[in-house]
Amino acid sequence: MDIIQLPRPTLFLAFFVREFSFYGKGITRTTLPEDAFFYTGPSKATEYRFFELVDSRPMQGVRQYTSPNYLPFINDVPMLSVAAKQHSLVESLFTPNTNAVLSLSGEYFFENQWVRSENRIKSNKYVGEPTELMYHNIRSLAPYQFPISSVTNDGTIWTQFPRSDVELSILPGQTACFLCRREQYEFNGMEMSQPNLNLVMWVKNYGLHHQISYVSEQVAEQYDNNALCTGSFALKDFRKSRLKYQLG
Repeated sequence: MDIIQLPRPTLFLAFFVREFSFYGKGITRTTLPEDAFFYTGPSKATEYRFFELVDSRPMQGVRQYTSPNYLPFINDVPMLSVAAKQHSLVESLFTPNTNAVLSLSGEYFFENQWVRSENRIKSNKYVGEPTELMYHNIRSLAPYQFPISSVTNDGTIWTQFPRSDVELSILPGQTACFLCRREQYEFNGMEMSQPNLNLVMWVKNYGLHHQISYVSEQVAEQYDNNALCTGSFALKDFRKSRLKYQLG
């Protein structure tokens, strides 16, 4: 089995995001389907659908796809599908400056049913001396600007999501599930608004790793981040905060 030795200890995080967005105020919430209210149970999605460029015009409709899983986590250990090597993803993900890798997946409500969004992998790269900035750019890669303020030597992460005045930790092997409610608001000077959002976001910290191995494509496809919905997790309830700009 091929093993990639990582040039530095690398943090691995997995996200599974469940989103329900809508416009309307007042009694609008009373008309929403049951699943709109922060559903935390097993995934009900049966297909992948995500936006794609069509004839060079952005966001033209939703089309059906399957979405491969290049980064499965097996027994809490990150692995790579051999398909990642075939698609030349390894060189771009694991450079000498990579210090964190994020596995991103989720689902959203579309035409009265849950559908899966595209599986993605992103890597954070850092060049510099100040250790307090090592993971600063993760917020630009993670869903809803999930920030990491620091990572301890044992792989524990500290975050101030979704409110900057509340800091909490996620231990290696631990999953946190955030419930967040964003209120609809209008942008000043613009004829557009940000919709209401009911957000359920699982974040699992797989800790720091020094190497990663390959598994077959068939084995990789047996694992999915939606398993975070059915495993044990610590609930972080911020629904009373009624956030606006924190979940931009």
